[in-house]
Amino acid sequence: MLAALEGNTKIGAMLIERGAGVAPLNDFGESALSLAAHKGHLPFVKLLRSHGASGDVRPHGHALEDWLRNASGLSQAKIAAIMEAV
Repeated sequence: MLAALEGNTKIGAMLIERGAGVAPLNDFGESALSLAAHKGHLPFVKLLRSHGASGDVRPHGHALEDWLRNASGLSQAKIAAIMEAV
């Protein structure tokens, strides 16, 4: 999940290639996809989606789009681009 937070697609791709899962959740209901989305790392979101990561996550008990709008500080345009990729 650290690669997702940093938006490091090279490391993310290498981890996936070596068998890392794209679906695990942490104790807060966050996935690598939701963390990358929260930080605005669109290329990482696209990488995860291309490997089957689900956008149907509920970080902190909220729908992903609601969580992004209320907690990320991202622009509405960036959130729309991320949600389109999800």
